[in-house]
Amino acid sequence: MSSQLPIIDRLKAYTRRADYPALARRIARLSSRRRAKPALALQIAEAYLCQGQILLARSALAHASLRRARPGLRLRIRLEQAFAGLLAGQPIPECLAHAEHAWNNTQSHALTRRERCLTEVPWRRLQLAAGAQFEISREQRDRAVASLEPLATGLEAQACVEEALKVRLMLAERQPCTDQQLAALSELVADAERADFLEWAAHAGVSRARLMLKHAASLTDIEAELTAAERRYAQANHRQGPVEIARLRAQLQVERHGASLDALIACLAAFRQGDNLKGELSLLLDLAQLALERGDIVSAESYRQQGQQLAHASGMLMMRDNTLHAQADLLQRRNHYRTAIELCHAGLAETHSHFIAACLEQLLGTSYGFLKATDKAIAHYHRALVAFEVMGNEPSASNVALLLAEQLARQQGHDTSEAIALLVTWQRRDLARGDIAALLAKLEVQGQLLQIEPGMRGIVHHLLDTAERLAGRLHGPEGARRLGNLQQQRALLAQREHDPAGYLAAVLDAEGIYQAAGLAYEMANCRYLAGIHHLDQLHHDPERHADSAWEALNQALAYYIDSGMRQQAADARYMLALLLFHLMGYLDAEQCQIRSDQALALLAEGEADLDAIRSDFAAGQALTSLHVKRELRQKSQRLYALAIQLAAGTQPTAVTWQWVQKAKARALCDILGSGALLPARLQSALAVHPQAQALARQEHDLVARLQQAPLEARFALNAKLDKLRQRMAAHPVLHDLLALRNGEIPTLDTLPTLLAPTDAAEPSTLLVDWVTVGKRLFLMTLRPGESPTLTPLPLSLGQVTAFVQDNLGPRYFRDTLYLNPLLLHELDPLTAPLTRLAHPGERLVLSPSGALHGVPLHALSLDDEALIARHPVVYSPGLGVLRHCLLRAGDTPGFQRVALFGDPEGDLPVAALLVTSLGKRLGAAPRWGSEVTRKAFREQIQGCDLIHYQGHARFNATEPLESHLSLADGPLSAREIFALPELAAPLVTLAACESAVSEIATGDEPLGLIPAFLQAGARAVLATQWRTHADSGARLIEHFHDALDPPGSHRDLSKALQQAILETRTTPGFETPYHWAPFILYGGWR
Repeated sequence: MSSQLPIIDRLKAYTRRADYPALARRIARLSSRRRAKPALALQIAEAYLCQGQILLARSALAHASLRRARPGLRLRIRLEQAFAGLLAGQPIPECLAHAEHAWNNTQSHALTRRERCLTEVPWRRLQLAAGAQFEISREQRDRAVASLEPLATGLEAQACVEEALKVRLMLAERQPCTDQQLAALSELVADAERADFLEWAAHAGVSRARLMLKHAASLTDIEAELTAAERRYAQANHRQGPVEIARLRAQLQVERHGASLDALIACLAAFRQGDNLKGELSLLLDLAQLALERGDIVSAESYRQQGQQLAHASGMLMMRDNTLHAQADLLQRRNHYRTAIELCHAGLAETHSHFIAACLEQLLGTSYGFLKATDKAIAHYHRALVAFEVMGNEPSASNVALLLAEQLARQQGHDTSEAIALLVTWQRRDLARGDIAALLAKLEVQGQLLQIEPGMRGIVHHLLDTAERLAGRLHGPEGARRLGNLQQQRALLAQREHDPAGYLAAVLDAEGIYQAAGLAYEMANCRYLAGIHHLDQLHHDPERHADSAWEALNQALAYYIDSGMRQQAADARYMLALLLFHLMGYLDAEQCQIRSDQALALLAEGEADLDAIRSDFAAGQALTSLHVKRELRQKSQRLYALAIQLAAGTQPTAVTWQWVQKAKARALCDILGSGALLPARLQSALAVHPQAQALARQEHDLVARLQQAPLEARFALNAKLDKLRQRMAAHPVLHDLLALRNGEIPTLDTLPTLLAPTDAAEPSTLLVDWVTVGKRLFLMTLRPGESPTLTPLPLSLGQVTAFVQDNLGPRYFRDTLYLNPLLLHELDPLTAPLTRLAHPGERLVLSPSGALHGVPLHALSLDDEALIARHPVVYSPGLGVLRHCLLRAGDTPGFQRVALFGDPEGDLPVAALLVTSLGKRLGAAPRWGSEVTRKAFREQIQGCDLIHYQGHARFNATEPLESHLSLADGPLSAREIFALPELAAPLVTLAACESAVSEIATGDEPLGLIPAFLQAGARAVLATQWRTHADSGARLIEHFHDALDPPGSHRDLSKALQQAILETRTTPGFETPYHWAPFILYGGWR
């Protein structure tokens, strides 16, 4: 034992001075046999724990030879093993249980008084660490803290002075209030100096300075404390103390004066040079948070990643949960809400910390709140609030209460009483704790909510005055953020009071406050708001407001770009383009052209930003994300509407056509992408490219796993899928596949090949779109190989919408189409230009927009005859869909395998007769009545070329994804159809009531049964646009299959439908559009 004492003392000295390079060199010279000696192993482990080398500390303890160790030494090693396990991320209750087992199994009479005191130190340290994570009860924490004073006294009595100082530092930092903490630390400084442990006096001084900084002490007092600590570190020859002093000084400048982070980055380098892993990781987390607060998301992500790597390399995996929490926060800031949700669920499945679990629940609430999933947000916030309150973590609970109140207000609309009651309750609790920042945050939200209430302006002004007085008591970024937020509240109030000058003054005041504190994100948002204000005031003084708006919006945009904030960047780009558009009214033709080009370039960049965000909600991964996409497309809609208006006024029609097609394709790409069948040309290409085939197979398998995986597993799977798709994008064959999925539209140069007739009998194709430019409606046509045309129409979109509502709505369509079909002539101008633009017999691909989806366009008149009589017609939401369907066309003729379903509810005998007749015609056994079950439908459609359903469909206007086909044992919803892996039919026929009815969302995306079948693998869908007459519907379906002659062959579906409609019209009693117009063909025709 005596031979070890000099080594142990030397290691203690290295540890005391934090000379970690020297420590590492000395340990490396020790043989493994000597390192196994218990006392030496314990000292090595303690040194490594101080350094932050948790893996090495655990290894040292694990290799200690305990057979001949005294009970006290053996117990200390067991307790340090438990503490090191906690730092390594083991479940805290498990670590506590191991320690308690070792404690209870050691007979107290076997220990000397000195050993009892020394063993109690790691035991209490472990308990306090568990308490900091709220893993033990408040009473247990209080008992552990209460034991520290008698423990320190006992250590002093046994001449264990340094251990006593460690305990007194733990005790001082856990005093109930700031004044008591400062006083206890002052006593500790004096005690350590008297005992000639200057490094411990310096440590206590640094703790005092850190506490003073947190509670806004004067700069003079803080600097005096730091200077004294610096002197003590120098006297003790402490290697890392000066770095810690420099770190605090830099932090002081950052928080009080908004200084840059350069000095802190220099401290990071110094920690690394000194092998101070604990200091390095702590500073990385601080830098990540400071960068985040300043809006520097790129740097924050870099620091977070470095911290995560260091935590793994050193074994400080307890910090892993903190970095995971930070990563989810960063993902939210970058608008990657789905990924943040998956990461949080993965963290909940892995974490052993109740505190981190509550934090992740809070982050889930925030993510769902951003996605407008208010009920889910409230549920997660409730769980977080309960968890924090059970732990006794009032500050965290207070923060969640604020977030919960905001969601409650959103859920309950104008009734804000529950939200305000929650805010008031927590305001009292914040005041009792002296937490001014938390109190201020709630006053801000309360002021926002009260602004909604009529007659509350006086109360709101009083609240803002009170909050500003309280904010004056805060210092640093927190105080600046609160004061700036309050100025923004005043701006909103001025806006409600129609005071534009007051609004701008308040926004600029907020910007000045943020700028002084170095809060770049908040400052950029103020620049954006100021730019919008000047844009709104443009008509008062165009020259002055135009320059101010341009400068402010560009400053905001520069920050958003640098920070990777794509959604905000897209907004700023749109506003800049809108500014240029408004300025064009004051310019000559040449300048208008320049500004138009500039605006369209901005909109193209904004489109790319929105595409990047949309890709985070890829189809096939989370169908509920369709609602998020719909909200995202509200921003896309305004972008495309402005682009089309600009292009139509100043650009060649080919440019306008491109913007129109992109608008439609972007809205549909995520529905018709992931999980769809490969086009035939790509299937052929894959057959001769084994590597591409293997990658495609891997992707298919990963997507299938994702669709079945629980949320907690999706983050890791998505990461694999992202890497795999990067490899796929580098392959020339698979690049085409990904382009298809991303909704890339055919170019004008490629359309002739795509739409070229396959034989001499096939007609040419004319693409027809209806486009809104401002308040005007235009007809746009394109024949492959020619230039597009843009023809103004005498009807506005508003007039068409009113006609649809008044005459073609659910209550009136039968009266219009059956009793008074002449009313449709009011809409004939929508197609009238086709008399001269379309060749007789030419196939028309109609791509309606908005309310035009509700119009039977093929039933409108051309030269006193229905359009369908002159032209075969196909409907398509856009070229993206058309390209998708045509490229999947196969070469195999005919319907080789057929699935027929009829009358599943037993109330349509005509339907049962029809499917029986079709079965005989096509050589297939139909299922009808009670045989048409959900299971039978899934099994029967596998590998079929034709799927025919004759029965009822229900459209859900509130939730279109719940629209469904009615089967014998329950509904088959659009949501379920999206996920059908068995569907690969060239044609699906839905002779059902309301099957083609779709909700037309922003961007022309019909969320109903048709896109569900197309996404799942159907090449074309023949469906009904409204509830059909059973007899005429059955007759038309018979004529349709008659037109596919000989029976079962695969001919032009558009011409077959045209022929069927014309023959149905000649049947007595079926002459009106009510009987023949509801049938439409979507997708391909081959």
